[in-house]
Amino acid sequence: MRVQLLIPPFPRDARLGKTRALYPVYPQLGISYVAAEAERRGHQVEIIEAEVLFLDDTDCLEMIEDFKPRVLGFQVFTHSQDACHKLAGDAKQRIPGLVVVVGGIASTVQPDYQLRPGNPVDYAVRGEGEQTFGELLEVLELGLTGEALDQRLSQITGLSFRTSTGQVRHNPRRVEIDVMDDLPFPAFHLLPMGAYTAPAQLRGTAIHEMMMSRGCPYNCSFCMSPQSFKKRFRAFSVDRILKDIAVMRERYGMDSIQFYDDVFTYDRDHAMALLDAMIDSGLDLPWTCLTRVDLVDQELLHKMAKAGCYQIFYGMESATQRILDLVHKGIKSLDQVRDAMKMTRKAGIESFLSVMIGFPTETQAEAYDTMAFVRAVDPDYALWHRFTPWPGSAIYDLAMKHGKLRTDDLSKYTINWGFVYLPDGWTNEELEKAERTAMRKFYLRPKKLMGKLKLLWTLPRERAWNLLKHGPDLLKTNPNAKTL
Repeated sequence: MRVQLLIPPFPRDARLGKTRALYPVYPQLGISYVAAEAERRGHQVEIIEAEVLFLDDTDCLEMIEDFKPRVLGFQVFTHSQDACHKLAGDAKQRIPGLVVVVGGIASTVQPDYQLRPGNPVDYAVRGEGEQTFGELLEVLELGLTGEALDQRLSQITGLSFRTSTGQVRHNPRRVEIDVMDDLPFPAFHLLPMGAYTAPAQLRGTAIHEMMMSRGCPYNCSFCMSPQSFKKRFRAFSVDRILKDIAVMRERYGMDSIQFYDDVFTYDRDHAMALLDAMIDSGLDLPWTCLTRVDLVDQELLHKMAKAGCYQIFYGMESATQRILDLVHKGIKSLDQVRDAMKMTRKAGIESFLSVMIGFPTETQAEAYDTMAFVRAVDPDYALWHRFTPWPGSAIYDLAMKHGKLRTDDLSKYTINWGFVYLPDGWTNEELEKAERTAMRKFYLRPKKLMGKLKLLWTLPRERAWNLLKHGPDLLKTNPNAKTL
């Protein structure tokens, strides 16, 4: 069967604004695993990478007409789902009998929205999509119709669909993949691997994103990861991880890794075994990862540095314990943050602290206290994210109780647009001012400025220039701040 998967067109200027050169566009792991599974089942698969190739709807429709797929699959996010639905409708008008399938986080948390009356979507895949999508393709190959098709579709866990009588049915969610090594290598051969970009502050010239695990056992109520991968932590074997790294180096010239696991060090024993293997194999690759301040210790950090880790992204979110408890962050004391920063610095690893502003019930005094705390613990980098109550997140109802949305347009849920949520006690202007103040007071200190200038000499020329040219845009007033 001919299967075409589409990473939707969404102009980077619209999504990221002037800071687009600072943010990454990595190969999409989710759709790459789904494509690989479809290929393993014998289907002819093509991926349209509209974002990184700067394709518009017209380009995509031409490629769809040329390929003439039986099944067209979309990776849908909150901000892009409406655009995907429009493109799917246009494609159906051009290709009779085309079946449209959506997957991704928006499909998982809003399946009814995907399958609402008049929408061109035929099937919504929820949760981990490899097996669900593969089984759907096998059923569609049978050519069944009516009740016979309904009966077979109803046996596919993780699938939502319209029955032959027009009713929307949500099958039980599929149990997540238990043995991660059973997954095929991602179908990167279907992607324009030389066109992707990494965050400006990372080392290396060919940086690629990898995941050694799925699942985060924590309960952060603002996070969508539990919706995608649930809470059970599952990791690839050490041998499989090293094999995948070797493939990435040999086929795609990877010279630096960004491990994008939610919690790289959650299973300490597994992490230590991987680090030992990386050291023993002489891997000699620089890499970064994400983890929590309460999941590191000095021995672990020293071994991470020895294995090539040079930067760790920590999610702190707030320096107010009340807020941390409110959003179920699980940080028991701010001393855990202080200790993690000190130990990371001692290990010779850069620290990147992630903070949020605009939580429901957060006062302005609490937000400014968090700014002062971040300056005091002095990570190498800090970034203030705008709190966003994503549809389907655990915190959504609480956020609506203590604030309101500034827009119903889901395409505005992007870095470029501004704050989509207005907590009680704040005006939008006050939120924008607080965000600017946080970034300016952190980065415009003489010592911090000198450190960042020295960093430029360690980076490839193009990314150093991007950081020098566009870094100041993070400190400026958002031009879309008053857009309604």
